[in-house]
Amino acid sequence: MSKSSSTPGPVVLLGAADGLLLDDMLRLAAAAHVEPVLAHDVSSIQRWWSQADLIVVGADLARALVRPPVRRDRVLLVDRYDDRAALNETAVALGAEHVVVLPDDQAWLVDQVAAAGEGRPTGVVLPVVGCRGGAGASTLVAALARQAVDVGLSCVVVDADPTGADLDVLLDMADEPGLRWPDLVVSGGRLPAEPLAAALPRRAGVAVLCAGMPADVPLLAGTRASQGSSGAPAPSSWLPDGGLAPAVDALARAFDLVVLDVPRWLPGECRYAVEAGDLLLLVTTADLRGVASARRVRAELASCARPARLVVRTTRSGVDPEDVADLVPAPLAATLRHDRRVAGDGARGELVVRSSLRRTARRVLATLATAGDPPMAGLR
Repeated sequence: MSKSSSTPGPVVLLGAADGLLLDDMLRLAAAAHVEPVLAHDVSSIQRWWSQADLIVVGADLARALVRPPVRRDRVLLVDRYDDRAALNETAVALGAEHVVVLPDDQAWLVDQVAAAGEGRPTGVVLPVVGCRGGAGASTLVAALARQAVDVGLSCVVVDADPTGADLDVLLDMADEPGLRWPDLVVSGGRLPAEPLAAALPRRAGVAVLCAGMPADVPLLAGTRASQGSSGAPAPSSWLPDGGLAPAVDALARAFDLVVLDVPRWLPGECRYAVEAGDLLLLVTTADLRGVASARRVRAELASCARPARLVVRTTRSGVDPEDVADLVPAPLAATLRHDRRVAGDGARGELVVRSSLRRTARRVLATLATAGDPPMAGLR
């Protein structure tokens, strides 16, 4: 379930006195699937100037405006004639961020209008890093998604760990049709939020973007395959180059919560998953190896991470979780009780969210609520 559309959407303002230029701008807005507000004169521009999320104004109307009501960001100056000196002068007077010349820059302008029409990302991004094998990070990721949906949040799980658990299997979605990482094509550095969200496999309200692709699932139109003869994605190609950042940004526009399963060794752009997070969740075990691993990961991510919280998987003879938190150091968000039944469920490709695991997931979500993230406010 995507974010509610009950609130008014973003406003994209297109303004030009030249009818031909305005027609060009309208055509590009239609290509971006955005219904804009139109301004044909100075008074209309002034009326919407402070309210619009993006203003695209023709050079003719910009010169007639002389001086904008107030200086603001996200203003673009457009013309069909590349008189760069005159356009730059007008842009400075208008306070425009960019000068757009049609048709040369039309693809870039479509991307800007589409992004503004979808709004800025408002979903909470939660990267989860297992500091050592067997800590239970993937199990916790799946449980968080289930719990989030149970309390009324829209949630998507993103598998960014090529060495981790198959999250679609863990969530019992391996046979669900939908888009996987090898099918994703990133154009112009961005992805449309709603079409991406609608294309993902989902079950019981949880959506997932992962690597696995059953051989008998047809590819969606406009996607590409990178599968071997067995139907499994090639290990080197399942996460497309440059795909993680736009995917996370798009999903944060479509869902209340984006939970990422991130490897502790952070290959390539996986570091972005941590940098984009509202909160970093470290999962480790209550023993000396777990402490040492968590300390190394925390130090490695200190330069790029948002505030970190710790989840400690406990055993009867292990180190006290509060002591683990002091040694890492990172505030303790929750404990995860070691349960052989949960481990067995994961090994069989199933996830039964037992009461102890559900309590842990609730505590982590409550930590997000305490941090003040708007979609989580109802969990306080």
